[in-house]
Amino acid sequence: MGLLPKYRGQGIGRRLMQRTLDAALAFGFTRIELTVRETNANAIALYRSFGFETEGRHRKAVCIGRRYENTLSMALMS
Repeated sequence: MGLLPKYRGQGIGRRLMQRTLDAALAFGFTRIELTVRETNANAIALYRSFGFETEGRHRKAVCIGRRYENTLSMALMS
């Protein structure tokens, strides 16, 4: 999930996340996982505000513009 820059900071990501989590829990999910680039502080803060916890780091997991970045594995358990 991601938002184009002009749509950021309007609460859209938070609403998308809330609806996604509500649906997952309604379907009986007890564990929800995600991966996020380590440099994406805004997304990490959003996920933590929903209760996600960091479970690990994947070094040089993605290459964007010839530059490798680490990702974090995060999970929420109900």
